Amino acid sequence: MAENTAFAKILDKSIKEDSDVLNALESFISVYKEQRQKNKSLSMPLSLFSDRKLGSLEIVVKYLKENLSLNFSQIAAIINRDQRTIWCTYSKAVKKDKSLFKVGKEKYNVPFEIFSNRNVGPLEALVCYLKDNLKLSFKQISELLNRDYNTIWLSYKNGKNHDE
Repeated sequence: MAENTAFAKILDKSIKEDSDVLNALESFISVYKEQRQKNKSLSMPLSLFSDRKLGSLEIVVKYLKENLSLNFSQIAAIINRDQRTIWCTYSKAVKKDKSLFKVGKEKYNVPFEIFSNRNVGPLEALVCYLKDNLKLSFKQISELLNRDYNTIWLSYKNGKNHDE
C-alpha cells in the first residue's frame, strides 16, 4: 500500500510539473521497475536457517522486519503472503527469539523471491534452491541447515512434486 501511495505522489507531481501525461507515466513506470528490481535482488544469509529455534518462514519474516526494517505490507508483497499471516508469523517468531539476527559476510545468500511460490513450503523452497541453483549436495545442505539428511531429501522431493 505504501508503495502505491509513493507511486501516486510521483505520478501526481510529474503531471503537475510536466503537464505531459506521457512523461508522467514514463516516470511512474521507471520508479515501479526500480522497486520491483530492488525487491528481486534482496537476499539473506543462508546461515540464519541453521538456527532451529525458528521455522523457515519465521526466519524470513523476522529478518525482513528487523534487519531490513520493512513493514508487514512490504514483506507480504515480497514473499507473496497475506499481511495477517506476516503479522502472526512475526509475532510467534519474536516470542520464540527476541534477539536480533547478527549477520556478516556470508558464503551463501538466499533470494527472497524463492519464498513467493505458495505451492511450495518455505523449507522445501530453500532446499530446492540450494540443490538446483547452488548445486549443493543433500549432505552439504543438511550440514548448512543443521537438519537431518532425510529431512532435506524429503523436503527436496516434496518441493519438486508440488512445484510441477
